[in-house]
Amino acid sequence: MRYNVFTIKAHKFTMGFVHILFEGEVKSMEINLNTGRPVKNKNILRNILTNLIPKDFIPLYTLLSIFVKNVLLIGLIFDQTHQLPLMREAFNAVFQLYRFRPVYYMAFSLACICVIFLFKNRGRFLVSIIVNFLVSFLLLVDLWYLRGFNTLPTLHMLKAGGNLGDSINSFFPLIHLIDLVFVLDIPFLLIAFFAKKNLYRNVSRNVVFSVFILFVSVFGVLYIAPQVNNRAAKPLPITSIFNRFNPVTTIRSLSPLGYNIYSSYNFFTEKSTLSLSGADRDRISAWYEQKNEKLPDNEYKGMFKGKNLLLIQVESLENFVVNQKVNGQEITPTLNKLLKNSLYFSGIHEQVGGGNSSDSHLMVNASVYPIQLGTTFINNAFTEYNSLPKLLKGIGYYTSTFHPVDGAFWNWKPALTSMGYDRCYDSTSYNITEKINMGISDRLFFEQIEPMIIKQSQPFFTFMVTLSSHSPFELPEQYKELNLEGELGRSRLGGYLQCIRYTDKHIGLLLDRLDKDGILDNTIVAITGDHEGIHKYFPDEIKSMKNTEDWWLNNDKLLPLILYNKNISPKEISTVGGQVDIMPTLAYLMGVDEDNYINTAMGRNLLKTNKSYAVLRDRTLVGNPDESDEKLALQGMELSDIIIRGDYFKK
Repeated sequence: MRYNVFTIKAHKFTMGFVHILFEGEVKSMEINLNTGRPVKNKNILRNILTNLIPKDFIPLYTLLSIFVKNVLLIGLIFDQTHQLPLMREAFNAVFQLYRFRPVYYMAFSLACICVIFLFKNRGRFLVSIIVNFLVSFLLLVDLWYLRGFNTLPTLHMLKAGGNLGDSINSFFPLIHLIDLVFVLDIPFLLIAFFAKKNLYRNVSRNVVFSVFILFVSVFGVLYIAPQVNNRAAKPLPITSIFNRFNPVTTIRSLSPLGYNIYSSYNFFTEKSTLSLSGADRDRISAWYEQKNEKLPDNEYKGMFKGKNLLLIQVESLENFVVNQKVNGQEITPTLNKLLKNSLYFSGIHEQVGGGNSSDSHLMVNASVYPIQLGTTFINNAFTEYNSLPKLLKGIGYYTSTFHPVDGAFWNWKPALTSMGYDRCYDSTSYNITEKINMGISDRLFFEQIEPMIIKQSQPFFTFMVTLSSHSPFELPEQYKELNLEGELGRSRLGGYLQCIRYTDKHIGLLLDRLDKDGILDNTIVAITGDHEGIHKYFPDEIKSMKNTEDWWLNNDKLLPLILYNKNISPKEISTVGGQVDIMPTLAYLMGVDEDNYINTAMGRNLLKTNKSYAVLRDRTLVGNPDESDEKLALQGMELSDIIIRGDYFKK
């Protein structure tokens, strides 16, 4: 390859510039184009540096760094597993889809750097690094939370901060190598700051410019961006841009930084409780009226009337493991056996939000969607509901709940007490001599609650929760019963399958003991999952495995619902629904008068409906909804927020 003289001299100039930069000789110099070395006592280089690089360059660098990192997070949000930034989609969403979005991205980035100009000299450099780090860490928290909960965090979640202690091990696997891109520049900036003591001198404080930057930022958010949007061919409604009920759309429009500022504004300005107006109550009543299909009763009405109901919420139980084998071994032999005498609902979808298992408690017991910001049990623990325990108490049932963790965890005990349970047992009720993952082992838990269950007055409704199959899916070697070799045996998926097999075994042993106690014949055993497990926390690890099987990759947010009794003929109900539909379905089967819950349950009775759909937490719909179904479902999620915060059901 041949080089011309200009190319060679340009290369030498570049090398000389780099030499000067690292040697710190930024005095009057010029570059000898023949040798590529600096020549002292000349003014040429000073002029070049002055023209090419402003003396106060660090605020500009910080601004661009924050802007780029915001776009990068959008790219990670587009990826289903949030592991690989889809930059083409992010670029299209930010710069091409709606032209007002770059204004928001830049305006909120400017808001971060205005504080930098309040400092002078090296203080400005140091504060710039701190601002860069704080914003980067905030974006990483957004990313980690998104991976763990499939939703975006808010300051409301600080109220639940104390609940993370027992589950902190579940968060470490959410951190991935790609996350380093958010902080990769900061060590280099720190090295430059501490190694070059003469770097960034003679820079004065500029309070006026700081105020001006803040003004430009606010002006861009409140005026320029809306004007750009309004002049577009198809402007986006302002309710879609600033939408507390749709964080994914909001974060794409406002930028991740803007979303955090907006959600923080909501945190400080809105109250956790509302005073409902007459118009609010009319809207809610009209929604229920539109939801009700008014279909005739069928053979399922009161099918289980008078029987005990034992509802078991299994930690992280997904539908894809039911009736499935790995290396020729059944993963859930107990559940598979129960299906032979069960109504099996195979179309139930996860709908939990930031409250995870506690949100499942809410929907299964009360048939309302969780609040959109924060967690329902933390923010609104004492809200009253027309719940399943209240409905069953109304027809003579004794109600109880057995939970393996402390009653303050996610505020589940105060919340379930408010729902009307006669007795709530927490971890203080057991002798905890063995722990697996987050708390007492399922083996020990089941052994200790069995005598408590049989002593209850009948008919009873008992709601119980398991724990051993919780992330990070680590089971002691002596309890592993599946023969999983090689990569699968070492993987998180293998750990998940072992934990599910362990819990499945001990559910079987519990039912055997209840059978010997003579109460199983007159008991309906309902088994469901609280949320996804391996596909919720480690979907990328499954995809990266070498010898994957199709059923491993089935990430469809499906949870099983199995209603077992010895005298039931097996039947699969494939109607698409969600966790919010479980309560009215159970109430119908247990013989509760439909008039007592038809205008309070937001879910549908899956045994008496012509509809087959569910709305997920991210506001997408699955199944076969028509346009009116979609509108009704999305309105329901918003109204549920008002119902809970306004204590709509309180008499």
